[in-house]
Amino acid sequence: MSARAELLVQLAEYSPYDETERGMWLEMQRFVEAEQDCFLRTCVPGHMTASAWVTRVGGREVLLMHHRKLDKWLQPGGHADGETDLLRVAAKEVMEETGVKVPEGIRPFYDIDVHVIPARGQDPEHLHYDIRFHWEVPFDTRIQGNDESREIRWVRIDQVLALNGSPSVMRMVHKCHPVL
Repeated sequence: MSARAELLVQLAEYSPYDETERGMWLEMQRFVEAEQDCFLRTCVPGHMTASAWVTRVGGREVLLMHHRKLDKWLQPGGHADGETDLLRVAAKEVMEETGVKVPEGIRPFYDIDVHVIPARGQDPEHLHYDIRFHWEVPFDTRIQGNDESREIRWVRIDQVLALNGSPSVMRMVHKCHPVL
């Protein structure tokens, strides 16, 4: 089975959280069906990315980074760049961007999102088709930054709104803590 076919099977098994996510879920399926190069950054109008919602045990704090290029607080993640195992992409990005090693093993999708990335330099505006995974790590997990972020920190889940109240990020908060 091709990597695109495998991804389409995984998408078909996913149950969207709400109507907004359902729309993105349908859009992502159409995109993967139509674009043979969907895992490559050079694919226009967009490409696959993977990110991670990393919480400390108990889920009261989430790992966020202030992304240097986008000037926003976000979960760690990045481009597939030809890698078809999006779980591996998310785990690699977490390690590269925060120094956190996430537990190994198969994970179901936690969230999916399609969002616009503004034009920058020679890169035109394009879409990121983001598959998101969730990992819980021990409370004493240490973090370290890199040049992609201005700051990385554990943020109390009830304080995420003050840093990034976007519907995309808040959907992940609500999945973690429906009462917030």
